[in-house]
Amino acid sequence: MSDPGEIRLLKRRLRRSIIERRDALPAPERQAASLSIARTVMALDEMREASTVHLFASFGSEVDTSPIIERLLETGRRPVLPVVLAEQWTMEHAAISSLADLEPGFKDIPEPKVSCPRVTPDKIDLVIVPGVAFDRSGGRLGYGGGFYDRFLAESAAPRVAVAFWLQVFDDVPRDEHDLPVHAIVTEREIIRSGSRRP
Repeated sequence: MSDPGEIRLLKRRLRRSIIERRDALPAPERQAASLSIARTVMALDEMREASTVHLFASFGSEVDTSPIIERLLETGRRPVLPVVLAEQWTMEHAAISSLADLEPGFKDIPEPKVSCPRVTPDKIDLVIVPGVAFDRSGGRLGYGGGFYDRFLAESAAPRVAVAFWLQVFDDVPRDEHDLPVHAIVTEREIIRSGSRRP
């Protein structure tokens, strides 16, 4: 097994490389892929069974999640997004009733306003997970803050990642605390990792 320092270095290098590749995707291609991913996510069994869905507001060159948020609202379901409490290195979770409920938060990433009602992890039916890179066994490489790892450890909901195909590998470096996702949706395929739900 690699030592923690070596894993951290591998993660840092991979993050930089993948974000550069993702940033280089032409905007029209990225938007078309995001719409394809959104349609696939909305058709998943996990989504059809969910009424309260935790997901993230996209930032930079991430998969655009706004079509998913809008569809959830149109179908009477409850989108819940993270509110980062940077000083405590943790997140709260708040329900929104419109995209207008979002404002710039931690690192200028959109997050729910203070007035939005908070939701506890046990009330969430499905988590749409962000990340820099994933592998076919469900391994996830996040952005390095550990916010999602702590949150996912508190939630029994199924975890579905959304990513462009170029973010998926045969193997990504991970530590013991890095929780896997149960499925990954790209513009090309749905990958079922085989990881059991908690």
